[in-house]
This record gives sequence, C-alpha cells and structure tokens, in this order.
Amino acid sequence: MATSSTNTWRRSQETTLKDVVDDVSSSQKYHVESVVIVAVAFRKDATYPGCTLCRRRVHLREIGFTCVSHGAQQDAPIYRYRVRVLLSQPAHPGQELWVTLWDEQMRCFVEFDADVFNHLSTDEKAQTLQHLKGTRVRVDLTKETCGKYTSYNVTDLTVL
Repeated sequence: MATSSTNTWRRSQETTLKDVVDDVSSSQKYHVESVVIVAVAFRKDATYPGCTLCRRRVHLREIGFTCVSHGAQQDAPIYRYRVRVLLSQPAHPGQELWVTLWDEQMRCFVEFDADVFNHLSTDEKAQTLQHLKGTRVRVDLTKETCGKYTSYNVTDLTVL
C-alpha cells in the first residue's frame, strides 16, 4: 500500500529490524511480523501532558497550558503514554531496536489511561510496565531522521 512515491509501507514478512535500521531513507514506514518486547525503559516520563486538540506536548505557563505546536491555551492537558521498549526478533538473533509506544499502543497492555498511571506509586508504575516484557507483537514502525538523530515510532501494534 503506497502512501506516496517517497513514503511507502514496506509490507513483507521478511522485513527485519536490521532492514529498518540499515535503510538510509530519512522517513520510511515498515511492517515487522514477529518481534518480542525484551526490555522497557522505565523513566519518569512514561507519560506526557498533551494538547486537547492535537497530540503534541503542552507546557505549563503562567496563564495555563500552551500547546507547543499551535499555541492553543488550555486549562488542563490530557496525559498520554510515551514508553520506550526494546524489540528483538527471535528469528534473527542479535537484532534489537529501541522504539516508542504511544497512547494508542499502550491500550493493548494497560487497562487505565495515562492520567491514572501518573497517580500510581513508583513501584506500581514499574510493575505495570514490566508486564510488557516477553510479549510477542506485530508492529508497524515509522523511522524519522533529523540530522544525526533517528527515532523509531510504533504506529500500529497487534499482540500475537
């Protein structure tokens, strides 16, 4: 399924994590059939305050919250998940990739929203995120390169 001539989905059961990393395209989409979550980066920023109109981060200002994307003023943000996980491909030993799971993908694993997660104790948060480890999933990924920095984001996830 092509979305444009420069930004296409690579839909092949043969796509490996190494293919994703080695592709020199700066903005590409990939489908990887079977990977396992082998680690979860537990950091204090597993959630972020998001805009009520879009999904971008908001910053607290003297007059309330302001969206970093379009500058909209808001009384309160919507908290959303942003969790980094390490994927491994058992069929291709040694291939691993850190990716970001967002709010939509975390709903497959966590029964409560990010605002509730923020009110858990540190131990409860760590325990909640550790349940992701060992889960086999199918993912659609985007790769975005800006200068020397490359990020990998999960846009769709299916628990196998």
